[in-house]
Amino acid sequence: MSIKNVLQSLTKKQRHLIIAAGLILLVLLFAILNSIVDLYSHTETQTSQPTPVPSPTPMPKRVAGQVLVKFKQSLSQTALQEQLQKHNARILSTNDAIQTTVLEVPVGQEDTIIQQLTEDGLVEYAESNYIFERRRFVPNDPMFNEQKTIIHIQAPEAWDITRGAGVKVAIVDSGIDATHPDLASKILATNGNVRDTDGHGTGMAGIMGAATNNAVGVASICPECQLLIAKDGATNVSAASITWAADQGAKVINMSWGGSGNSKVLEDAINYAWNKGALPMAAVQNENINDPIDYPSSYANVMSVTNINGTTDVKVPQAGYGQWVWIAAPGEGTISTDIGGKYHNGRGGGTSNATPVTGAVAALVWSTPYGTSPQAVRQRVCDTADKIQGTGTQFKCGRVNAFKAVQSAAQPTQQPTAQPTIGGGVPSPQCLGGVCPTDVPSPTVPLPTQPVANPTQPAVNPTQPPANGVNPTVIAQIPTQAPNPGGGSGGNSGGSAGGVLGLLVFFLLLLLKGFLNIF
Repeated sequence: MSIKNVLQSLTKKQRHLIIAAGLILLVLLFAILNSIVDLYSHTETQTSQPTPVPSPTPMPKRVAGQVLVKFKQSLSQTALQEQLQKHNARILSTNDAIQTTVLEVPVGQEDTIIQQLTEDGLVEYAESNYIFERRRFVPNDPMFNEQKTIIHIQAPEAWDITRGAGVKVAIVDSGIDATHPDLASKILATNGNVRDTDGHGTGMAGIMGAATNNAVGVASICPECQLLIAKDGATNVSAASITWAADQGAKVINMSWGGSGNSKVLEDAINYAWNKGALPMAAVQNENINDPIDYPSSYANVMSVTNINGTTDVKVPQAGYGQWVWIAAPGEGTISTDIGGKYHNGRGGGTSNATPVTGAVAALVWSTPYGTSPQAVRQRVCDTADKIQGTGTQFKCGRVNAFKAVQSAAQPTQQPTAQPTIGGGVPSPQCLGGVCPTDVPSPTVPLPTQPVANPTQPAVNPTQPPANGVNPTVIAQIPTQAPNPGGGSGGNSGGSAGGVLGLLVFFLLLLLKGFLNIF
């Protein structure tokens, strides 16, 4: 019996159920095939996208006229001398621990000599004398590149050693804008009502401890310090604020104010803070006079600060001076925080700004092994100051230098111009002073050879990336893909998908027609 006869023997209701089931199966089949086509189309579109262009890799910096080699142990002295003569080279130094040698070679022929030594099979390896840079901490605060004071005192170099984590610094001043986006998160404690109405205290707080690397506003000299805020005023108010700060564990107390009144109450408060382990910092007057009758800056247990130009290192004309003044710091044009969530370029100015600059450096020192006592910290900041014009007459110590102040005793405080040596005399692989030329000239006397025509190979030395991390040079090198109105890879994918779907619909209609003909 044929399938048609079997179906015709069924009741009408049974045939309708079979037809409905068949239609459902056809719809499901169509949906499955459509999903497969969509997946194929999506994959084709994805794979047709252009390959991203990688950022160019900077060429490594190296010492000009030097090659590092490790000769094979089987190489005889005679063969070694022949190679030295062949390449106009001579041995500068050796590292016996790892059996490597520094060769001085004609500038510009480094790569050629490395290749020849390798091809001749005389060395285990030969390579350039590369220079490696210290990994600088560069905050992403938008105004950082404008903060010349921070750069001038070498604070970024100091940050590679310490950022003052957990050190408490007190600002005894006009108060603070406690809601400022660059300060709110840094305030550890306040003493009563500290609402700032003139912006002076807010500015001092920003110099010392504004939030740093938060992509907002400015950076501070002590990025990880914690702020204690109290108000100044009449003697009793200022004294109470100083003792409160000391009781809170402040390691630095900033006082960017003063006068000619010699108060025993104020001096007792300062001595109390000193004995509790805090270093009081005080601004000298801005009247261009040598007058030790200035308080609290002239008290024994204080570090007094005067103001110098942040570019020339010359004392600012109106700043106080004298051998009784401890130290100098840049104060003019110091960008910092202001009330109302704003920023300013030099509010307070003068010695007011110079004082928290120095105080922040002292706070960094407190976070190092040198931070054993107020006296030790003050002396460390003094001893490592740059001996600029006026040192010894206008101020004792010089201009504050954050990097030198926090350097390890094992590190040189004066950075040499030539590469230092380690072990058997191999140049140390570091970039001195944070600035590395592509090829550092060899400090030794050049070989008596004919001048080399081949110039020194230039290297890519990209400048510091902008705060947002986007390199405009790289962007310029990546071609922008124009929108495709349908004729590109996306259009082709859509066209091929549409053709497949059309064939599927046609095939399903034929199946449906054949199915219906059975009935």
